[in-house]
Formats: sequence, structure tokens, C-alpha cells
Amino acid sequence: MDTAWMASLYSSKGAFISGGTLITNRFVLTAAHCLHRSLRFVRLGEKDRSCRAPIRTNVREYTVSQVIPHPRFESKTFPRMYDIGLIKLSETVDYNSYIRPICIIVDRAVSFPDNIKGRAYGWA
Repeated sequence: MDTAWMASLYSSKGAFISGGTLITNRFVLTAAHCLHRSLRFVRLGEKDRSCRAPIRTNVREYTVSQVIPHPRFESKTFPRMYDIGLIKLSETVDYNSYIRPICIIVDRAVSFPDNIKGRAYGWA
């Protein structure tokens, strides 16, 4: 299982907030309801949140420079509509075998059969 695009989001006190997906070398895609004021940094290359980050040399932390919720997201409504947002990182991510963006297919000419199977990943 290769999940080099997975990101974990943390508060200024080091508390886990949510997960996200690295989509470029400066942006992480996540749910808008995860864009708390306390969001301070993103970890990439993390495979097991139960281990302390300094022990693993493949884990990198990036501070958050900007959060961008969808302009129509409203946290007070349920069900939450437009629950998507971006996190801009304060520096460019260096890709390696543990950290790289997810492949997002945007070519309309690419199609998949109706019975294709997919997988969802997240943090427990």
C-alpha cells in the first residue's frame, strides 16, 4: 500500500485535527470543516501516527501559510455542503519515495468502466 500523498493536520499544540491529500508541492486538499484556527502544521511521509515524528527520518513537517475554504462552505449547516478546502504550505515540498502528490486525472478523454473499484484512505 503506497500512500505517499497522505497528510496529517495538527494544531499549534500538536493535537491531531484531520487528514488531507498532497495535491501539489505547495497545497494539501482537505475538508473545509478541518480548517480550524488552531491548524498550524502538516506532516507528510507519516505512515503511523502512533510513532513520534522525530524517530522517523522520512517524516517532514510543513507550517501552514494559508487556509482556503470553499467560498460557499458554511460550518453551521447540516448536511455540510461545499465541505472542501485547501491548505497552502509555507514552503515547497521536496518529493521523495515517501512524499509525493496524488495523481488527479483531469483529462476528459480518460474514462473508467462503471465497475471499477477504488480505495479510500484516512487516519484512525
